[in-house]
Amino acid sequence: MSTVYLAGPISITTWRGATSWRHAVTEELAASGIGVRNPLRGKEDFSKILRGRQRFEHLWEGDSYKGIDNPFSSAHAITHRDHWDVMNCDALLANLSEAEKVSIGTVMEIAWAYAYRKWSVVVMDEKNIHWHGMVRTAASLVVPTLEAAVAAIITTTGGL
Repeated sequence: MSTVYLAGPISITTWRGATSWRHAVTEELAASGIGVRNPLRGKEDFSKILRGRQRFEHLWEGDSYKGIDNPFSSAHAITHRDHWDVMNCDALLANLSEAEKVSIGTVMEIAWAYAYRKWSVVVMDEKNIHWHGMVRTAASLVVPTLEAAVAAIITTTGGL
């Protein structure tokens, strides 16, 4: 079974913004026999702390999220687990379509995928804040919609 890492903004979005598209893509890929690595796994307790449209960045204090007692909530743990996930997946899908600010973490994940020669599909259009030559070059494919990205991942990884 192929495994795809689901990259995309977290700290600059809300819990719903970070999770809703990941859940939908997980279901679509599972139907094609493709597994996912979700960087929010094991962090479900974050949803209890984040209220309404509050963004993750409002909880960041020093090197971890305040009010969250979770071994995966420190900058060190987040960086190392996400890096390990990218290193050990078959492909990366980075959804930058709704980004209002630059997502440094997502750009790092795209760079890791490039360095490890992973197939990567980035969702963004020409008006996206991430529309930069290095990001586009590091991506195997840049598409304007999440639907196009899922189709490309299924085709590339040999889904059912």
